[in-house]
Amino acid sequence: MQARRRDFLTFVSAAALVTSMPAIARAAAPPRGVIPLHSARPMLDVSFRGPDGAELETRDLHGKPAVIVFWATWCPTCQGEMPKLARLQATMAGRARIAAVSLDKEGLPVVRRYLERKGLAALDAYVDQEGVVASMMGVRAVPTFFVLNPAGEVVAAGEGRADWDSPEAEAYLAALA
Repeated sequence: MQARRRDFLTFVSAAALVTSMPAIARAAAPPRGVIPLHSARPMLDVSFRGPDGAELETRDLHGKPAVIVFWATWCPTCQGEMPKLARLQATMAGRARIAAVSLDKEGLPVVRRYLERKGLAALDAYVDQEGVVASMMGVRAVPTFFVLNPAGEVVAAGEGRADWDSPEAEAYLAALA
């Protein structure tokens, strides 16, 4: 497990240094804030706890482009990013999947209340309450996101703000399909 984590951290760190886009995403430029990897990397085989105890396994995301975003209700940047991701999810319904994974220690009830209060209840919410998966994936800050192609491989990553509700984001995810 430690070797897989180290390999994953290495490629995520390298993403910040990459200047050329992968062949798979050349048809559309990524939105601002999304850093494409030079080549696709396998996603860790992990799961997240969702509503009613259901779990989302990363292999469940295969078949469509997906964005996994690690966030928290207390994070000011996340508060601005979550509405953008909700709009992207609505725009891309059926063509891409957004998995919003909260790191809130209070768990899913707090996250669901937050999303309902902000009018974002339709967003697919999951939790990594102990931060185990986030740690395995090298998440150092929130929000941190990973873009997956339909094969379930990570093709882009980033931290902080991104233009998720832009035409570029929609075109980028559509190009991955």
